[in-house]
Amino acid sequence: MISDVDVVVCENKITAKVILGHDATNADTEFAYYVYKNKQRVHVEWYSDSKIFQYEFAEEPALYCIQAFVRTPTGAVISKVSQDILVNKVVADVPDYSRLK
Repeated sequence: MISDVDVVVCENKITAKVILGHDATNADTEFAYYVYKNKQRVHVEWYSDSKIFQYEFAEEPALYCIQAFVRTPTGAVISKVSQDILVNKVVADVPDYSRLK
């Protein structure tokens, strides 16, 4: 039922989108999300009709993943976990030498 959990990081937000298989296009399908930070669950987003979810994360480096849940009109629940996402990688403070030309 869930083909993939597509995850994109932009600035300090993670956006997850549930990609459904061809067998799951019913309008009454509901979605819920767990956010994991360094393998610990840190947020629960309860069921709604949205296939897209955004989570604002802290400024510290961490490893995140999103577990998406799909609940069908019959009550069946299927879940899938996204790939791991490393956010806020440590970046060296490199001086700008361009103005010295």
